[in-house]
Amino acid sequence: MSTNVINANKVHKFFICRHGETDANESGVIQGSSDFSSLTMKGKEQARNLGLSLSHAVAMNHVFLSPLNRAQETWDILREAMIENNNGGAEIYQREIVLNNLREIDFYSWEGLDKNEIKARFPTSYQAWKSGDPEVLSVEAESEEIKYPLKDLWDRASEVWNEIHEHELNYLLQSKMTTEHSSSSLLVCHGSLGQALLGSALGADANFFRKEEFPNCGVVEIEWVLHSKESFGKVHRWRWYRPTVGEWNYHK
Repeated sequence: MSTNVINANKVHKFFICRHGETDANESGVIQGSSDFSSLTMKGKEQARNLGLSLSHAVAMNHVFLSPLNRAQETWDILREAMIENNNGGAEIYQREIVLNNLREIDFYSWEGLDKNEIKARFPTSYQAWKSGDPEVLSVEAESEEIKYPLKDLWDRASEVWNEIHEHELNYLLQSKMTTEHSSSSLLVCHGSLGQALLGSALGADANFFRKEEFPNCGVVEIEWVLHSKESFGKVHRWRWYRPTVGEWNYHK
């Protein structure tokens, strides 16, 4: 039996990162959880710059990745920049975990459509999307079933945190980092999901959407308190880390 014990009120950092700019972002096409887009040259440069920035952050326990190409491509470039800067990028790469729930919002029949077309065909739902109204935003799935993407996204974000917390607690209990070191993890995912991850971490429902929007390769840093070896407690504080380091917001 392990003798390691997680210190009470130990803080674990999570860095939530959106992927770099894609050709679909550039042309105004909705991607959702589909996987047809690639990073632009600008997006690749954003990823490289982020990697250089993160190489100065604390060492990461894990990198949790979306299964979608645009996030994977961002991580590949980001990782290479960290290795180049010689701050443990190779070690981080050995501890990457792909989670299907880290995919972007499911947008069903909207995926692959131009935003102007969506605005013309579905004006009410499009306005709800732009304003962040989870009750009004509805989209038809292939089965002709009506879905509420923001509500579903928030439910999935909570599931993601449960998955990630389980991974981290198991790792911390088996490593010296449980008692001696600060710990952190990187999540490479998407803009809408990033908002849902932040909002759900803070205990906010889907009406939080659009309150804190992620630019391409934008990063939020969250400090989460571990109350025991069995569970994470609550968020202590959070801030924007990229594009610029912001002030800490304390969570009560």
